[in-house]
Amino acid sequence: ERHDATTQQAEYWVRIPLVSSSEDTEFYLYFGKADAPAAVDSTAVWSGDYASVWHMVDETALSVKDSTANQNTGVKIGTNQPQAVAGHIAGAQVYGGTDYLQIAPAGSLNVSNIMTAAAWIRPGITNRQTIYSHGANAAGGFQLEINGQGAGSLGTIVPGEFAAYTGAGLFNTGTWNHVAYVRTGTGIGNHALYFNGVPQALGANAGPNYADQTSPTLIGAR
Repeated sequence: ERHDATTQQAEYWVRIPLVSSSEDTEFYLYFGKADAPAAVDSTAVWSGDYASVWHMVDETALSVKDSTANQNTGVKIGTNQPQAVAGHIAGAQVYGGTDYLQIAPAGSLNVSNIMTAAAWIRPGITNRQTIYSHGANAAGGFQLEINGQGAGSLGTIVPGEFAAYTGAGLFNTGTWNHVAYVRTGTGIGNHALYFNGVPQALGANAGPNYADQTSPTLIGAR
């Protein structure tokens, strides 16, 4: 995620085959040898269950890399649009009505009715805003957004209908929060929304189902 020799700060993602619940599991980090061969395998960190993982650090001024083997690169709509900034952990992007990431259609991004979508977000305004959308304007499309059902709410919709939403007042502007949406099957009653790891009471837990889309996936827009 980050390695900054100047400030001596770092965050690393690791994937350990097995962690024991009854005894210590040892793993090792070695450093201080400039000519040591690189052993990193970033795509192997994420299993095939992950469709994409975007750390929101610029790969170039025009793109954000997907860390999984699926390589669903996020393409900016223009140079530094959105603009890269410091984030909660390492990098982040500043999204607005005209600055967003677009990801080309891919089978790995097809939504189903068993899925999870999660993000760290820091809203700057309390207006309605899209976090992630996949065919949001087409039948069966999916969209995760904030402030759709009152200021500071979190919700997910298909065109014309909220599938699930929380109560208002979750978010404060300028504060980082982790949000997650989980769906465990078709029909009514299979939605869950989490705010900083805490499951939220839902104002709707409806039945519209998602469908695969041929349109691009968007981050920060619909």
